[in-house]
Amino acid sequence: MGLKRIFLLIGITLLFFTGLANAACVRMNGGISGGPIILGSKVDLYIYGLEFQPAGTQLYIESFSNANMASLMGKTLETIVFQCDITDADNIFEMYYLPSGAIDNGNYLFIANGIKYWAVRAPELSFQMFLGMNKSVDNQYDNRVSRRKIGYEVDPVNSNKINIKMKHFSGVTLEQARSAAAANSNSYTSIAGFDRGAIGFSGPGINAAQGNAGFPSGGSYLPIRMRPVGARVVSTCGLSAVQSTVNLGRHSAADIPSIPVPFSFTLKCQRGARISYGFAPGEENRVKNETNYLLLDPNLGSTATGIAIEILTSSGVRNNLLNLGVVGGQIPATNNWTRVPIPTTGAATHEVQLNFLARFVPYGGVPITPGRANSKMTIMLNTN
Repeated sequence: MGLKRIFLLIGITLLFFTGLANAACVRMNGGISGGPIILGSKVDLYIYGLEFQPAGTQLYIESFSNANMASLMGKTLETIVFQCDITDADNIFEMYYLPSGAIDNGNYLFIANGIKYWAVRAPELSFQMFLGMNKSVDNQYDNRVSRRKIGYEVDPVNSNKINIKMKHFSGVTLEQARSAAAANSNSYTSIAGFDRGAIGFSGPGINAAQGNAGFPSGGSYLPIRMRPVGARVVSTCGLSAVQSTVNLGRHSAADIPSIPVPFSFTLKCQRGARISYGFAPGEENRVKNETNYLLLDPNLGSTATGIAIEILTSSGVRNNLLNLGVVGGQIPATNNWTRVPIPTTGAATHEVQLNFLARFVPYGGVPITPGRANSKMTIMLNTN
């Protein structure tokens, strides 16, 4: 009997499924690293009673642009610092926050005009940071991670990739402000510099799940540090009235020196208070160690050359400016302070109006060229 062999053919179909996931973003040219960004007043901050400086009164404000950030790292605005898949264009962010685990970042001190202010090691002083070049409720820092969509450019070689450059970051602003603490006595507190905030990048694979306790991963952020500064509390006097803007007018080169323009401020002091005033100029004066004339400030849009501003007493005598000393140090005690006589009898408090003049004068021995001529100075009080 013949045997039939029966072959059973069993077909097996193998199905392969491939999950196509977007790649993580990558750091380019070292990403963002180094720093820190250092902001804050370079001279002592003068603090008066809350009747003169309500909580939230701005004492100093300074911005640090994306160009400054790039320069700090030896990069340019066109430097590519991160690259991501184009499909993740909606998942890339500029990240900014105050790490809650950093010194004094556990909770805010108070709110003024919708802005949270945070503590420093002088109870009468506070601060806040803002994303970008302006102060705004909408871009203020908090001790939770905040993210904002960031711009990008499609890579010219691979259209499936997008490049994030330094120019796509916003920069940061720091404000130092009066806190809600009373100024009960004359005092001086030296405040060390601490890293209080961060500005960086968040995207797939880089800080996508960043918590608020610590700083982000390396190569993805710059820390922000408040510059060491002194907080000088003057409890016996305050500025009750200040002419904040002095318009020196429009002039031709032939008009210089210009006709002096009057301005004034008023002190309100306790009876018998020992007080002196001084005018603190800007960084341009510090760099040149100039105390005779107030130099023009390019950060205020000044473009004119060959002139400066002279401050005169009401009798026409030059009122020299304060020598600011070194950055981060106290203003030198031996300085151009002017004593103000406060009555020792009569009412418990006295108001004294001090009158001055300001004018443009030739400066630097160079030809005068037309342009904007703006500057600023700060009125400071000294109880020594």
